[in-house]
Amino acid sequence: MRLTDEEVQSLLQEIEDWKLVEERWITKKYRFQDYLQGIDNGSLFT
Repeated sequence: MRLTDEEVQSLLQEIEDWKLVEERWITKKYRFQDYLQGIDNGSLFT
């Protein structure tokens, strides 16, 4: 089921740091002080 543009914009206002890119993708950047900490933190994506 695809969301309408209005639904996407409404939901994006409810969550922090997520952005709509190219009117197709939602993205969020994660930054770590230590590169290996970012790689080893598998629980972040599960």
